[in-house]
Amino acid sequence: MRPYRYLPLQPGRKIRILKLAAGQEGCDLEGELIHVDLDQDPEYSALSYAWGSELAPTRIKCNGQDIEITKNLAQALQHLRHESEPTYLWADALCINQQDAEEKGHQVVLMKDIYAYAQEVSVWLGPDEEHHAAELFAKVDEMLILLEGSIKDDFARLDGAQWIKFDIGRPTSPILDKLALLFQREYFTRTWVIQEVGLANRPVACCGKSVINFNKLAVLAMAFLKYFHSLLSSLGYLKEFERAANLYQTYFPQPGSQRLYDIIHRARLNDVTDSRDRIYAFISHPSARENASDFPYTGEGILKVSLTDEDIKLRALSVIVAPTADTWRSAALDYIGNHPPRPPSPDEVMARKFLLDPGQLLKAPRYWPGSSFIKPNYNLSVVDVYLDFARQMIKRFDSLEILSFVQHSTPLAPTGPGFPSWVPRWDSPSDVLVFGGVRCDHFASANKRPIITPSPDIGSLIVRGQFFDRVGLHTIPLTRDDFTDDSKTSPLWSMTKTCQVDTYPVPDYPRIYAPGVVLMQNPDRLEAYRQTWIAGRTMGTGDGPRDYLNPELDFAAHQLDYFKRNDRKEPFTDIPHLMRMATLENEAKGGNGARYAEAAGNASHGRCFFITKAGFFGLGPKIIEPEDAVVILLGADVPFIIREKPKCGDNSAGWTLIGECYVRGLMTGDTIRAWGGPDGDLKDITLC
Repeated sequence: MRPYRYLPLQPGRKIRILKLAAGQEGCDLEGELIHVDLDQDPEYSALSYAWGSELAPTRIKCNGQDIEITKNLAQALQHLRHESEPTYLWADALCINQQDAEEKGHQVVLMKDIYAYAQEVSVWLGPDEEHHAAELFAKVDEMLILLEGSIKDDFARLDGAQWIKFDIGRPTSPILDKLALLFQREYFTRTWVIQEVGLANRPVACCGKSVINFNKLAVLAMAFLKYFHSLLSSLGYLKEFERAANLYQTYFPQPGSQRLYDIIHRARLNDVTDSRDRIYAFISHPSARENASDFPYTGEGILKVSLTDEDIKLRALSVIVAPTADTWRSAALDYIGNHPPRPPSPDEVMARKFLLDPGQLLKAPRYWPGSSFIKPNYNLSVVDVYLDFARQMIKRFDSLEILSFVQHSTPLAPTGPGFPSWVPRWDSPSDVLVFGGVRCDHFASANKRPIITPSPDIGSLIVRGQFFDRVGLHTIPLTRDDFTDDSKTSPLWSMTKTCQVDTYPVPDYPRIYAPGVVLMQNPDRLEAYRQTWIAGRTMGTGDGPRDYLNPELDFAAHQLDYFKRNDRKEPFTDIPHLMRMATLENEAKGGNGARYAEAAGNASHGRCFFITKAGFFGLGPKIIEPEDAVVILLGADVPFIIREKPKCGDNSAGWTLIGECYVRGLMTGDTIRAWGGPDGDLKDITLC
């Protein structure tokens, strides 16, 4: 079949709209592609869908010519067309000439406006072959009504002094099973749909002939993640619910810093057809604006389409039940009944007042005007796109924070062309917790700005840093199950002898020395051990599960759980001072052993526990090797592991960036402050 011959779009903000001809179900699809100007406010609906398999394509006749489309798109068009009048739709596969790289780049820039200007965004989830959708959507409506009622009652009774008690009872497994099955559909695994529903003012989910406001599904997923995180984890549904919540939350205003690489990292497990779209799919995000800062939602947002009362109510609910940034892949908690209440944020107070008195519009725009600093160019290679993005991020924030998102999943070739090791491979899936994000508590380089020396080799990054130590030994790569599966011996216990925390007295942890100064006084080895496994997480004052993590009490409770589970009358006989049962029972009061195991599992997942040659404990990348160097780079909040490379572009030698790490004793910037002066030992390090 000859390819469809698209008429070129005129310059400016011109797009194509599909005028889908009316027809009965099962009839052949026909339509017409018409050119419109976005500045003229054309009326249309935008289609959000997963492309689906390109095998066994079907056809639609447009302007007298046949166009091949995927089966999934054909099903969506069949369900969305009217029987008696034409339907005006925008669908990317049809309305963009996918074979024209220049047009594709131009239209990708306009997609921000295309979805924000649409009267409605039709979210096609697929056919309802088992006829469960209508019943499930009705149950979602029912649970949201109960949630809203609980919030109103709780706020009215306590004047907003406590968190809402999600008083709809523990969700039953059948409803979670059905929601998880829905969230497992291909639609929720795609990357582009995050933008499409994120910008939509009125997204309508269609599963077969059943429809529901898409935001209801996402808000309920957010509520379950916040209030029943432990239950979802035990059922193995966290990934599905996180993906559904992420579709709503990514474009929703939220307090605190949020940088574009945080957004891209959260979508690493989602799919794209073109790896360059790992970057391009987020050029519409507020953090991608040319004038965006650490707080990308500041400034005037715009509501392009009038919101219904239901839309406004859902926005208020989402503010209240939104999982915070720390909730993503962090220590799981069941907020109901197990912990003291926390005061709500000002945003939540406002949202609760709105639910009680909806007379005032809750302004929560998702569309921010202004152009993006990312300019899509499909003539560039994936390497060029990722490399350019990394350099722009370093310059934009005057920080090496983006290096924390380098998470190599396989061993690196010692030589040869390809990606520079310091450039994050966004096309490589990763569910490893990032230590050095903008919200982290660490400041290994003492908040000093990076010093970057220009390099003639575009693939090299020459940065100033301090060599600290070498890796001595390490474990095999660890997973969450190593800590939470009671049938396994946790590495927490198998490493006690190697780390010398199973003897009495426990030796001191190594001291860090600077010229004439001891930077760590009387270091506690056991404290260093328990803090390393959880990457230094402590009780905090911000949002998120770490508010309740008490490493000392929880670690003691975890030990106690271990001894009781293994029916030990007395702990190891050679460590009576540390682990005598009576002492442990006293130390463990108020602690939660499962909580510590969960935190350790999340921090250690996809990493190795290692010990440096000087005896410092750390968590590092899964591809770590003995003799790798531990370095502190100016402009980064965490240390890194690097490996010598005999040939580095045009330079005679350099270093491969293996990844970020946590090293107990290096996270507060003491070594840089003591050694990093004009006469210090800072060196230029060439990463390649």
